This record gives sequence, structure tokens and C-alpha cells, in this order.
Amino acid sequence: MYAAIKHFRAQLEGRQFSVYTDHKPLTFAFKNVNENATPHQMRHLDYIGQFTTDLQYVPGSENILADVFLRIEMVAVPSVLPYEQLAEEQKKDEELQQLLASNSTALKLEKVVVPGMGGGTIL
Repeated sequence: MYAAIKHFRAQLEGRQFSVYTDHKPLTFAFKNVNENATPHQMRHLDYIGQFTTDLQYVPGSENILADVFLRIEMVAVPSVLPYEQLAEEQKKDEELQQLLASNSTALKLEKVVVPGMGGGTIL
């Protein structure tokens, strides 16, 4: 939460927003002053508190979006990039072919085999 607020600080400043989390102890951290908190934890809570103190607890089983991100490797996303077409277009590109043939440029291009493309290569 701290990292997200820090990253999106410019968009969050001056706005009212709520944070939904499945970390129940964190929701109590703003309501109760805990003397057992480390200075590091206190600094993070202070920083978050500068933007919002509206933390809402949502059980993990009900927080579908977070559940999806935790299991992202299980989600099969089809490729939207047509690698075969990209490889063919690169072969036809005259400027790219000139760069490949030329040794006078500091640009180093390397052919890469993309899995599932039938052995075709792209740059």
C-alpha cells in the first residue's frame, strides 16, 4: 500500500479515496496507537495517513481482483502480438536490413527465437 501510494502520489494528492485491503491488522493500525510498532512501520503509516485513513477490510476470498493478481501465472492470456507477421515485416523492411548489414552503427541488433513461433526469429 505504501509503495502504491508513493508511486501514484501526484494523482492522489488532494483527493478523497479509500484503500481496500485483506490485511486486517493494517486497518486497526490507524485506529490504535501501537507502541510495539517499529519506527519503519510508523513512518509508513504516517506517510499513508497523509493521503487517507479510510482503510476498508475486505476478506481475501471476496477481493477478486487481488486474488487474480496473486494467481496471475494460472491465468492464460493469449498473445495479442502477431509474432509471425512481425518477423515477416522485419524481413521486408529495407532500413532494418541496411542496419543489419552495416557495421558502422553503435546499435547492436540480435535475432531472437520466440517460443511457439515455429522457429521464426524477430529482432
